[in-house]
Amino acid sequence: MVSGTSLSRVELSGTELHYTQKGIGDPVILVHGGLGDYRQWDHLQDVLSNRFRVISYSRRGAYPNKSSLGGRSGIPEHSADLASLITLISKTPVHLVGESYGAFVATRCAIDYPEKVNSLSIDEPPMLPLLGNNERDKAELLQFEKDVLEPARACFGTGRFEEGARIIIGFLEGSEDAFDSLPTEVRDLLAANFRAFRAELEAGFDSISIQDVSRLNMPTLLLKSETGPRLLKRIVDILREAIPNAIFMEIRGTSHGTIIDSPEYSSSVMKFILAQSES
Repeated sequence: MVSGTSLSRVELSGTELHYTQKGIGDPVILVHGGLGDYRQWDHLQDVLSNRFRVISYSRRGAYPNKSSLGGRSGIPEHSADLASLITLISKTPVHLVGESYGAFVATRCAIDYPEKVNSLSIDEPPMLPLLGNNERDKAELLQFEKDVLEPARACFGTGRFEEGARIIIGFLEGSEDAFDSLPTEVRDLLAANFRAFRAELEAGFDSISIQDVSRLNMPTLLLKSETGPRLLKRIVDILREAIPNAIFMEIRGTSHGTIIDSPEYSSSVMKFILAQSES
């Protein structure tokens, strides 16, 4: 397929997905996080497209897709959407790259549809059920649910979107001022996806187990930020222990929100996918 960056659209059962693609070669699909859309991957798409056909898509309900009103928008639905997208746009298995909530989606897809996935690169997925095996993790999870998840869910549920976003971004970046300190274009991107994120909060984060992730048998790259929340970095450590032969890297000088724009992140993902393509 010829390279290009024009916006394309596919219709699936109950939703639509827009995507861009750039480059030629083995297919790589980028899966964005909560409050994001296909636009957040501009840097990585440019880097990877030097060697690969790179597809960046907006998950159901995210800009510019129509809102998925009345339908569930949780991890199983996003995973099934991704599997359908792979079938529609690629005749061969793909390399998946996912960040945050998108890392959860990509992992669930790799578990449920392993024949569609060549490799998996993920950072800091909110796989909250994995935190139930020791007292410190359980206590931190309960505190997170009380101080962050429940208040944010209440804000989004009543249309107080910016207030809810301040809670979430403040937690992820470790600063109450983090949301208001973001560049205008970043805040605008987040605002375009408030309703999609509300649907994800309502659906919850429970569609995973240690037994699930231990079944992953494709090459997997696990990445975590240097200054992101301990709770999410702890999940990466648990995945590192559970996934057979996973490769791990910490990306220096990054937070949860800045990791995917780091040159070290881009070079690590490129090197990893090249190794799988050439093996």
